[in-house]
Order: sequence, then C-alpha cells, then structure tokens
Amino acid sequence: MSAEAYSFWLVPEAPVEREFGTLVRALAPLFGMPAFAPHATVQGDLDLSADEAESIARELVDGESPLAWRAWGIQWTEHPFRTFFVAFDRADRFHALLERAARLTGTREGLSPFPHLSLAYGSLPVREKIARSRPLAGAVEGRTIRFDRLVVALSGKEIPVGDWRVVATVNLGPDP
Repeated sequence: MSAEAYSFWLVPEAPVEREFGTLVRALAPLFGMPAFAPHATVQGDLDLSADEAESIARELVDGESPLAWRAWGIQWTEHPFRTFFVAFDRADRFHALLERAARLTGTREGLSPFPHLSLAYGSLPVREKIARSRPLAGAVEGRTIRFDRLVVALSGKEIPVGDWRVVATVNLGPDP
C-alpha cells in the first residue's frame, strides 16, 4: 500500500450535505474524532493514484442518475468507521454500484457492507450512542436522502481522519 489511499464516496445533495455537515461537526468532539464530510462510502482504501481513482470514478457513475434512499434511523456498530450512521432501507442500485466498483478496481477490498451515511467515528459506549441517537431519530426516520455526486477522497485506514479531503467530484446524471 502506498502512503496515499483513495475512496469513492456518494455525497448527498448540497442542502442535505450542509445539514449533515453541521451534525458531523457537532458530534465529532463527543466521539473524540475530527469531523469529516458526510458521505456514504462505496469503496475505500484503494491503492491507486489520484488520477487513476478519478478515471475509475467517472467510469463508475457513467450513465448513473442520482440515488435516493429512505432512511430508517440512526444505527451504530463497534467498527471504528461505522460507529454512528444513518441506515437506509433497501438500496438495490447501491449493490449494483458496489459490483461495478469491484469490477473496475479489480478488488472487493474496501467495499461498503451496506449503504449508510457516516456521521461520527471513534469509540463511545453503547449507552451513550443510544442517548445520542434518540433526539436525531425523528429528523431522520422515513426521510428520503438523495445522493447526486460521487467524490474521490484521499482517505483510508492509515490516513488520519483530519487529513481526509475530496480531490475530485463527479456529478451523477439527471434523474430518469
């Protein structure tokens, strides 16, 4: 693995991105981690150059219209990069995008296990996660969130979260 790694993230449309960005910044100190751009990872930790990653990203979403998923709530796991997130209902197009990403990158490593919008990383006791999720649940449950861009982000397990940054953006096509 090189000193750089890149990820493909789906990003919600701008007003939602701003809204969740505010939430991510508010949660970051509570979880003891830096804030990051709200996103749904498609595939991460790719050992590619920035140019290769951008080229693959363009091919990955060629002909793809924005994705919209219904949120069913706030969830959490013990996995450091799935600590606190918005969970979504069925997302068939997401799974097709994962398969396309695996084919284009030549690896299944780093594929997201399910569609989720990351809100916080780090460790926090489960009781605290439950308490933090309750006031947010009503603002998220049943809401449809639309993702209209795929970004290439300098990010990965070996790159500090505070150093993550978007290096390229590819817009998804118009709605069908």
